[in-house]
Amino acid sequence: MQNGFSLPKQTVRLWQIRIGIIAIVLIAPFAFFIRKSQFFLLILVIAVALLLFEVFLIIPFAIKKYRIFIDENYIKVSSGVIINTENLIPRKRIASITGFQTPLAKRMKLAATFIKSARKRIFIPELAEDTAKIFFDSGKTGDGI
Repeated sequence: MQNGFSLPKQTVRLWQIRIGIIAIVLIAPFAFFIRKSQFFLLILVIAVALLLFEVFLIIPFAIKKYRIFIDENYIKVSSGVIINTENLIPRKRIASITGFQTPLAKRMKLAATFIKSARKRIFIPELAEDTAKIFFDSGKTGDGI
């Protein structure tokens, strides 16, 4: 196998920022109602504890476990925290490879990728822009594109 790589550390930071922003938006209403009932304080404490667990333990571990291999005949993507999943995509079956960037990812010089084959569509979280270019170059040389 050639070109085996994992996701960059910046991807962890990007997803931590995203989940943090979403959590603040979802948790803020509970903070407003704390004055009305102590029940909302309990909900807020539990939500913050779960958020911290996810942001600082689950996300880094999940991204660390992500591995991508590009071979002459196929692309292999393995991921998972508790249940490990491996997707093996023959390069001849690749219909399209699509890259996209959110404004925050673009600022961090990262790009996410969708690989669409005859049966499956696989999302690969943000990679460094030069690494994402490897996907586009590998897809151009495949017979399916």
